[in-house]
Amino acid sequence: MQQINRDLQAQFGPDAWYTAIILGMDGQHSKLIVEQTNDPASLTQQQWLKLGEDWQKSAEITIRLDGGKPQDYMFQLGKEVDLALLGNLISDARNRLQEKGVSDAEVRLASVNSSTKMNRKAEGITYTVAMKSRSADKDYSFIYNLDGSLKQFNE
Repeated sequence: MQQINRDLQAQFGPDAWYTAIILGMDGQHSKLIVEQTNDPASLTQQQWLKLGEDWQKSAEITIRLDGGKPQDYMFQLGKEVDLALLGNLISDARNRLQEKGVSDAEVRLASVNSSTKMNRKAEGITYTVAMKSRSADKDYSFIYNLDGSLKQFNE
């Protein structure tokens, strides 16, 4: 997570605003999808994809609001969101599955997202960890609140 944080800071700067940071993993391969802007008032964002060391812009996003400021629906690293917490939540999810006897779960997705419908950041920004057990051929997903408390577990 520290490397991802450094990569995001290097690519977008320390004052970038995000609505999604998604790390997808499939075995040894990973990809990072980011929705960000440096100017929330512009009501536009770019979606970026990072494969290996290369960043590629994959979409332009227009934001429509039904009240509030754009910043009310976005987050910044090191302020509202901490990627180190996402790393800790991956460990938490792994531990919870081990307590249930699932020892071979692999992370498939780890993300932090802003909901398209929210009243407060504390409720609308969530961390998600999706894992898969190969032996049981079963998927598990964990959704955590902004403070890191478990909001939902699906198995």
